[in-house]
Amino acid sequence: MKAKQIRIGNLVMDGHEVEKVNARMISMLAGNHADFDPIQLTEEWLIKFGFSQMTDTSPANYRMHKSKMFFYIRYGTFTTDGGQTDLIGYNGLFIANKFVRVIRYVHELQNLYFALTGEELTLKP
Repeated sequence: MKAKQIRIGNLVMDGHEVEKVNARMISMLAGNHADFDPIQLTEEWLIKFGFSQMTDTSPANYRMHKSKMFFYIRYGTFTTDGGQTDLIGYNGLFIANKFVRVIRYVHELQNLYFALTGEELTLKP
């Protein structure tokens, strides 16, 4: 991972532990004095963040409502607009039924959520 890919508060793997990124960790990454690993975005992580599974779709879609905004993550195999690209084993962000981008890692989802809402994506109890 590179320091420019993460923000304070992102979740990453430090060895076998999930850690919340702080300023010291970003400095260590920037100076090549640390090596943190991204966390693969899975259905389990989507649920931990408060996404709910849509039961009427195949493959599995997970949605989140934020005031008047609605977006969902399609988990697993899917194709982009017009079937141009077959993406197997990835998560795709869709807004208003339009493919936006592939999201592979938890920190990417956290950063995108913040960019769209201005709020942090936090784990639900």
